Amino acid sequence: MSKSKSVLLGIAFLSVSLACVVTIPVPGGAPSPTTTPFATPTFPNTATFTPEPSRTPIPSPTRREMVTEAVFAFPTITPLPPIPTMTLPNLEETVVGGTFTPTQAGGPVKIYTATREPLKCRVQIIKPEFGQDVKAGKDFDVAWHIYNEGGKIWGINQFYFDYISGDQMHNPGYGPRYLPYKLFPGDRFRLNVRMTASKVPGRYSATWGMWQAGRKEPFCTFSVTVDVK
Repeated sequence: MSKSKSVLLGIAFLSVSLACVVTIPVPGGAPSPTTTPFATPTFPNTATFTPEPSRTPIPSPTRREMVTEAVFAFPTITPLPPIPTMTLPNLEETVVGGTFTPTQAGGPVKIYTATREPLKCRVQIIKPEFGQDVKAGKDFDVAWHIYNEGGKIWGINQFYFDYISGDQMHNPGYGPRYLPYKLFPGDRFRLNVRMTASKVPGRYSATWGMWQAGRKEPFCTFSVTVDVK
């Protein structure tokens, strides 16, 4: 073995021996040395890196539908306050019955409402017409429509028709005729009377009437006029 190799082996053996030496503390001796940890070095000028924002891909444009109906927004209208109610003075006075009499200017107006009479009629001649020609000595029929325009019902066997005055053209033996059925207000009755014309030419008229049983005066009158040729 060469001299240089021997030297290297000796150094290696010495290093291993020193590493294996156990230190035994001696009473009253110097304290064992303590190991101070190294402080972490600071770097004041350390550079910082801010990450750049990622690029968000721009979405492709979408096709919007066409609006074919226009919508108009109208402003809200606030309703006006209601007009106060005006109370007018009563210038009318209703009086039932009587005759209308105008009052002086500036005074109340009197409005008269006719009282519906209990017994009232309206008559319409059906045949013959007024002044119609009839043959001398010949029979002819007379017909009237009689309307009940009063406020009372005409009962059966309570009202009758009869001759009043004028030329007696009705047949001999003709007496009063009673109403054959009940007639309500607004209804009508057809009265037929058989008559005979005079043998002497001229104008003839007769008046008839309607009575309520038990009363002397008729409450309804009607007539017929013919010319005898």
